[in-house]
Amino acid sequence: MKRIIMLMAVMVAVLSMAGRTVDSLFEEFRTEKHATYVSIPPTAMGLAKMFTKDLKDDAKISSMKILSIEKCSRGAKKKILKAFKQCDFEGYEPIISVEKKNETTMVLAKSEDIYISELVLLSIEGKNVNIIKICGQFSPENIDSVVDSASKSI
Repeated sequence: MKRIIMLMAVMVAVLSMAGRTVDSLFEEFRTEKHATYVSIPPTAMGLAKMFTKDLKDDAKISSMKILSIEKCSRGAKKKILKAFKQCDFEGYEPIISVEKKNETTMVLAKSEDIYISELVLLSIEGKNVNIIKICGQFSPENIDSVVDSASKSI
């Protein structure tokens, strides 16, 4: 009986990790201590574009999700990084991946045809963790302006 219960517990743990997506990361960690979560849906981005010159030029951003955790404990950082690495990134291509002693930066992109439809950024620096998902339609040459525009709108 103990074996069956143990086997079921292991199966549940494995199956729950296999289905982890970028969006589930936001849901899972937005309740962490010192977390700030912002979701800007397409309607709000449309309104922002009317009033913000920066978002009209090169960046065709349709929506954004931002999760920022300040003063993150070492254990929580490890948990987030592990969850991020276990995430199902099917269809995403890594653009940047840098891991230093106290700093981790990862940028992933999902493409449709010749355009990038999603950018996912993970930045862990010191005790601060930031995960940003930018959806839209932009060319690979404009990634810098998209990230700059997204940073200005935060």
